[in-house]
Amino acid sequence: MTRVAALTLALASTLGSCGTKDAGSRPPGPTAAAPALPAPAPPAPALPAPVVATRALELPMAPRAVGTRWVTTDDVQSTLLIHVAADELRTIDSTQHKVDDLEVVELDAAGLVAKVRAHYPERTATDRQGTETQARVSPLAGKTYLAWSKGGALEATHADGSAVTADELEDLHESLDDDLGKPQVVHQTLASRAWTIGETYAFTADDLARLAAASGKRSKAAAMTLTLHDVTGGAATFGITSSVAIAGKAELTAELSGSVTIDVATGRPVALSLAGPVKGTVLGKAVTGTMSGTTSYAYPAR
Repeated sequence: MTRVAALTLALASTLGSCGTKDAGSRPPGPTAAAPALPAPAPPAPALPAPVVATRALELPMAPRAVGTRWVTTDDVQSTLLIHVAADELRTIDSTQHKVDDLEVVELDAAGLVAKVRAHYPERTATDRQGTETQARVSPLAGKTYLAWSKGGALEATHADGSAVTADELEDLHESLDDDLGKPQVVHQTLASRAWTIGETYAFTADDLARLAAASGKRSKAAAMTLTLHDVTGGAATFGITSSVAIAGKAELTAELSGSVTIDVATGRPVALSLAGPVKGTVLGKAVTGTMSGTTSYAYPAR
């Protein structure tokens, strides 16, 4: 459920390598009408109208065990307007597709994930500026790793024990920082209370502090709410809002809203959808725009 931050980090990763590093070095073009602002992000899927609850919903907390495996598929789209100079704006359209296949290898004494096998069958991204299109492939694509937390630091090897490169380790941080040695804060919050349809829960300062500690160094949620909208066919649908700040090559804030679907029997997420405006700077250049993203979850049998 820290995928809320992960989806935004995917956007930040796109911005960090989308060809803006030379933006300030190009001579300004002739003064012209500024291009149109990016179209608003697609609205999040419509949620059912809240109805009167007949009983409270209590969700279980499914702890991860050795052998627990989960596969996430992330798709992120963004349209960004970079303010290159006073009279020059540049539009970048980006898409990113990722499939992460993780399996718990070891737990620590506190029951947190200490070591995983991580396989990355699909990781692609495309950036388009005007008529120019650039395809990017992560150094993780098609590879399998063993990764673990040691003294709070991420360490990893390829599945055959060989060393990883600095680029691979950077991408592994993005993929695994939310899982290795970290509690599942949003899962814990969902399982800690009885929910009624139409009820909104706003994360407390303590909740947000625990979420920040479990979300890696680059992201921080300034606010988050969950609203139970519907329970149908063994699935609970929550509306979600989140204000997320991202640090790094791109300094961004995103105001996101959407929905998350939880399997009632296990407490596990099934699908997440988010969209909203973003703003900030990339390599010192002001950026405005929109993003949308989806995550689907699968849990292959052990």
